[in-house]
Amino acid sequence: MPTLELGEVDASLDVMSITCRRAIARAERWRASAVVARSSRGMLASRIAGALEKGGVEAKLSWKGNTEFVTRGTVVGAWFDEDARRRLNEDRLVVDMQRTSFEPRETSPFVPRWRVHPGRTLADVLRGFSDIVALPVAMTNELARTDITHLPGHEAGHVLQCGESDWEFLCMLLRRFRHLRPSMQVTLGSVHAAPKERGHWKVVPGSVRQLREWGMDGDSVVDVEREFRIAETLAAFDARSVMPSVRASDDMAIAVPIWRFIHEKADVEAWSAWIERELPLIRGSEGGMITEVVDRLRPAGDARSLQWTTDLTMTPPKETIPVPGPGEVRGAWTGTGTVVDVDPRHPWVRVALDGFESGRDEVDVLISTPSSGESGRGGLHFLPSVGTPVAILASRVSWSPSVLIGNVRAEPTRIDAPGWDVQQELHFRSAGVRVHEVGPVTVESGLGIDVADPLEISAAGAKAKLASGVLRTGYE
Repeated sequence: MPTLELGEVDASLDVMSITCRRAIARAERWRASAVVARSSRGMLASRIAGALEKGGVEAKLSWKGNTEFVTRGTVVGAWFDEDARRRLNEDRLVVDMQRTSFEPRETSPFVPRWRVHPGRTLADVLRGFSDIVALPVAMTNELARTDITHLPGHEAGHVLQCGESDWEFLCMLLRRFRHLRPSMQVTLGSVHAAPKERGHWKVVPGSVRQLREWGMDGDSVVDVEREFRIAETLAAFDARSVMPSVRASDDMAIAVPIWRFIHEKADVEAWSAWIERELPLIRGSEGGMITEVVDRLRPAGDARSLQWTTDLTMTPPKETIPVPGPGEVRGAWTGTGTVVDVDPRHPWVRVALDGFESGRDEVDVLISTPSSGESGRGGLHFLPSVGTPVAILASRVSWSPSVLIGNVRAEPTRIDAPGWDVQQELHFRSAGVRVHEVGPVTVESGLGIDVADPLEISAAGAKAKLASGVLRTGYE
């Protein structure tokens, strides 16, 4: 019989029944019902409650045969089955657990985040989500061909995550490709996988056709009648039943048949192999997409063996399953930050963005200017100083670099507007200057003019007047 071990409670229980529910876009959930000695019921309840209050209970569910099946998870619910006590005069503890990563993710994929994602291609960016995302090989190859390096002198570009959750951000990135509405599933680990591979969200398409186009592996097609050694097949509803349905569009719903398969034999080898098959699956070469699987183990008629049943929820072959909404994708994002690095010749500055996660907040942004000259290397060239606040503009629909809008003035000025206050040495280069009209020029400080080459002043029809002082020409 299977066994349930509750780590923090220090309990090992014989399991009478197991239910495993796997479904696209939902966590994999397990339920185990175990017999408890009546004399230990109160003590066990107290220990479980205390452990849950202190931070949780880790559960291990195992079943030994010629091989051993083991799955681990976190307890998310526990109670005593009062109906079993009335009918069977047994105390049964029911435990709900969720298979989780051995190294659980600190941040939920559904909370807003602000981060800078560097990379040379979009595939590089998505590697930063390797703890939650497993992409099909065909998509990874396609993303690797999308270059996001457009900043001069840089080997990598960047994409900004500005308030989207990780899931919304992934949807935004994937929208640029032919699979515009990816679905998602929780695989939450495999007994054969290394711990670092556990806990992945898997991005998958929403139709059989797209799943085939994405380069699905052979394990995605299942011939249930042949593979399961089925004893009996039943439809879980008939014409008088309420048919479950999923939304295919805003104006229609499609019926989703649920088929129940009763296995000839419940053995640990077959159970282990089937439980580790990841969704979605396709029933046969021409069948629909299997979007939910519920497996149950329970005592057979002689109470010394187990009966195994499998319920499959399938969409029609040509229908597309609904997917989690990706939320609103903004065309552009405007934000503020502080300049942390400037080079007087580079066309970019480095900015630490306000409100972004520490260590993932710096980005190099291109400088905007009213004119860059005929060659692009001239024109008006002013840079913000290190430590000053700036505003930037980031594109959300293309991979072009972020652009500096300008400084954000946060302090009163030293001179009145309109004014020009430059504290650094000013560099000026021009083929010539033509002043069409200028009024009186007042200099309120000393003025020194050094000319490297001979100075020639031509005042055609004009008069030069020195009101006071001495004009030294250099000639005696």
